Amino acid sequence: PLAFPLREYDELFQSQLPSGYQVPLGPSEDLPFVVERTKSGNLPVYMRIWGTEQERTRVQKIRGDLQAFANEFETVTGKIAKRHMAHVECAGDHLDRVRIWLWALGM
Repeated sequence: PLAFPLREYDELFQSQLPSGYQVPLGPSEDLPFVVERTKSGNLPVYMRIWGTEQERTRVQKIRGDLQAFANEFETVTGKIAKRHMAHVECAGDHLDRVRIWLWALGM
């Protein structure tokens, strides 16, 4: 189970614009971490491809408790997270799952 509460489904999709852009709802004050959006307003979740078969999902621009973020990230993806200075990544394609999770946290 996740350690931090997520927003309700209805609240999330009322904040989605017709273009598909997800308006940030504002993170809970109880979160020990924040993921800052890019200058264009998107969540910094990316797919890295190594060689022909290795895919990695990466979240950048993490501020605060990186260990707490990595623990939640592992629960969401089901994979072991590799922590770096301000980003976390894991094996596999988890883009949609991670974006929805961050959005539901209010990011």
